[in-house]
Amino acid sequence: FEGRYAIALLRPDHPGAGPSGAPGPRLDLARDPFGRAPLWTAQAEGGALLFSTHLPALLAAPGVSRRPDPVSLAHFLAFRDSGPGHSPYADIAEIPPGGRLAVDARGARALTRLRPAPDPALAELAPRDALIALEERAHRAVQDRLALCARLGLQPGLEFSGGLDSGLIAGLMAEAGAPIHAFAAVPGPGAAITEDLAAEAAARDALCARLPGLRVTEVTAEGADFFAGAAHYEARGLPCPDPTAFAALHLARRMADAGIGAAFTGMGGDFHLSSHARPSLPELWRAAGPGAALAEIRARLALGGRLRNVLIGDLVKPSALFGLWMRARPGAADPLLAEGANGPALAARMRASGRAWRHRRGWSMAAEEAAALAALPAWTLQDLAPLVPAMGSGGAGGMGAAWMGAGAGTEAGIGAAAVPGGLLRLSPLLDGGLVAAGLSMPPELRLFPAHDIPGGLTRGLVRRLLAPHAPQVAARRGKAAFQPDYPRLQAAALPRIRAEARAFSAIPEWRAVVNEAAWAAVLDRAERARGMEAMALSNAALTPYFLGRWLARL
Repeated sequence: FEGRYAIALLRPDHPGAGPSGAPGPRLDLARDPFGRAPLWTAQAEGGALLFSTHLPALLAAPGVSRRPDPVSLAHFLAFRDSGPGHSPYADIAEIPPGGRLAVDARGARALTRLRPAPDPALAELAPRDALIALEERAHRAVQDRLALCARLGLQPGLEFSGGLDSGLIAGLMAEAGAPIHAFAAVPGPGAAITEDLAAEAAARDALCARLPGLRVTEVTAEGADFFAGAAHYEARGLPCPDPTAFAALHLARRMADAGIGAAFTGMGGDFHLSSHARPSLPELWRAAGPGAALAEIRARLALGGRLRNVLIGDLVKPSALFGLWMRARPGAADPLLAEGANGPALAARMRASGRAWRHRRGWSMAAEEAAALAALPAWTLQDLAPLVPAMGSGGAGGMGAAWMGAGAGTEAGIGAAAVPGGLLRLSPLLDGGLVAAGLSMPPELRLFPAHDIPGGLTRGLVRRLLAPHAPQVAARRGKAAFQPDYPRLQAAALPRIRAEARAFSAIPEWRAVVNEAAWAAVLDRAERARGMEAMALSNAALTPYFLGRWLARL
């Protein structure tokens, strides 16, 4: 369902699975390629392999300890996850997104991993035909989910930010004839963040004027529990990796209270429809010939660029050798790490996950995924960010999937992610067929025509799909932060954070990982910060706190 699965397949007579290559029993475990459903494994007493999508189930099994892994704790503090294949616990491992594990008489071994890939049938289409195929799959993705809501008797709603991806979902729902009750998280009166609020409101008004049946309910921070995200993750056995998780939970609760049973979301558009990067010169050369590449060079020079920098940026920096050189540059270690936490074991974990200190705040997904998909025109580092929170071991920022639960079922027995109140969350832009189509689109479609910008606007695919529904929104250059006045809520929470943190010093594992003096300095800065500066400090201010809460719970 929507690519969300964790499968266990037991075959009693698999060829070559028994002793000496004879037929025998084999167990295959598989996790979906987006990592939207977690899959954990552990060794039980007597050597049995345990597996579950729900961590507390493994923690309740005899012989599985709650002993934290100090390397995972250090990795979590720096990158907000434990690293692919690991968990915060020493005795529990995670099957990475798209991973498979085969268990038979020869033991347990990893098999080929699944990764999203372009659709070969669309990859060779002319740009106009490719865009038609993309539109058809986008319509189908929304219509299929509306049909599912009808079969389950669920009232659909929309998580609406006024941006491109959620605007596209609104347009597609309206085209399918569905009434749309949209919910938008907005800052309340006296909010600390006011950037671009007028433009965001104008974009919502433009959509409401053009789309029949669209009704928007604005949700402010009133009633939001700033610590709800931490409690949600802790109930699933994990430290909270996302300071803004409470906002998504708050919005979901308001939708459920209003009778919405299924929340449509634009989450996933950045993954394949909204590339932030311009097509590189080699991509343009391959897709449209040398004339297109030369025109791109001229456009960048007209903006004041230097030819040397243009060529280095497009020909040198995408190369594997440059990537190795960047990875070899050490950078400064995370200042929040305690002395001794940044040791050889953490360095080995970072190498295994392809991470480096210089990337610790910009990293968005396991390096093996990025490396495997680096050749795809749609895939850039920024594009990966929406996928991270869906990883079972946590991740960074955004409106992810992990907070929604670990496979809470519906009345129809579909293993769909759910939120408190029984809300089903649907992401049409992560539909498998639509993803494959988006990854197949020609590079020249990734820029949206703009009369005042040489070359056009980025995020071109989603703009082209949205333009027939709301051209004003499609032509926008950006939008404000989609949060219910985060800085004010963070400032109000700091006294409680400081008070509870006094007990963390008594926890040896926390003291061994966190530089308490450096963290106290960050909290001092967060108290004085305003607006976007306060949001920029949220990870450094709250990650040590989330880690301490989780350890105290253990």
